[in-house]
Amino acid sequence: MITEADGGCMTKLLRKCMQVIESSAADIGSVVVLLLAALLLGTARETNRFHSTKEVEPIGLQ
Repeated sequence: MITEADGGCMTKLLRKCMQVIESSAADIGSVVVLLLAALLLGTARETNRFHSTKEVEPIGLQ
């Protein structure tokens, strides 16, 4: 999911992917590598978001 909260990093990467795909000199290997990088970055961000929003109970505060 691409949101403004990502700081535009995903949109920049996806634009780069589109530029590579549109360029006539692009070989299929570079396209696959860029798409995999976008997928991995997106997965890492989702995982990071999940861990950062998980509630943690304070220890020793009673």
